[in-house]
Amino acid sequence: MNRSPTPQLEAMIQHRVEFGCYNNASEVVREAPRLLKEHERVQHLRSLFAVRLEQAQRGELVEFTLELVEDSDRRVEERFLAAARNRLMMCAHRPAIRLTPDADK
Repeated sequence: MNRSPTPQLEAMIQHRVEFGCYNNASEVVREAPRLLKEHERVQHLRSLFAVRLEQAQRGELVEFTLELVEDSDRRVEERFLAAARNRLMMCAHRPAIRLTPDADK
């Protein structure tokens, strides 16, 4: 899959290379999915913390057990899936964006 970056994205990639953060543009692009996954994991942990904080605020502090972790994980997963569905619904209503020019034009 080949895509052409926007001028802003291209400038950001070039900036990272020029300042020595990466050796070339390909390294920057390859790093993006790893960073996205890391960001999603951080969001998951924040959601997990939020669930437990809400319980603490209601006075529902309980002993830290495997069942507690599994329950928290289930609740976070439910929130994550709901947020993902909302994002997909918003994307479905946006017009398609062409990332590369048509070859026949």
